[in-house]
Amino acid sequence: GQFIRQMSKLVADPIELDLDERRLHNAVREAGESSFGIDAISVWMFDEELGRLVHLDGGWWRSENMEVGNAHALARLEDDTRDDYTPPNSVCPGTDIVGILWAES
Repeated sequence: GQFIRQMSKLVADPIELDLDERRLHNAVREAGESSFGIDAISVWMFDEELGRLVHLDGGWWRSENMEVGNAHALARLEDDTRDDYTPPNSVCPGTDIVGILWAES
């Protein structure tokens, strides 16, 4: 698979990922599991050709112990088999939560 995709699955089965994606997924998982107080990590990268931030395949981890206040909303982000699944669309810097955090860093 392609390492960077404009529209990517947020939750990926590590077996289905290519080598670079598995490495990223493992690094993100290890960082999350080794950090106190971290419930989830999402990895985005600025794509200079698109001028947008894109989510990276393998760049999502969520603690199994994360307390979820709204499981329905979280399932919409994680379960791509749902009719109401919301994939991580690319975003412009300064828009959406990802773009705002990137612009302010």
